[in-house]
Amino acid sequence: MSALPLISVCVINYNGKEYVADTIESIIGQTYPALRSYSVTTLRLMTWFGFLSELFMKLVGI
Repeated sequence: MSALPLISVCVINYNGKEYVADTIESIIGQTYPALRSYSVTTLRLMTWFGFLSELFMKLVGI
């Protein structure tokens, strides 16, 4: 059996922070095992990392 092809998802965010959480939750909820996700944003780096940290803590129930 051959390996599944890698699927890449690129999330582009330009001042749309309020929509990104739903998008990331949808990507995480996928069942396809060979999935890679990238994000590009206009938010400052530390703001983006803080946002992602809060989102992932919420998703894993911390």
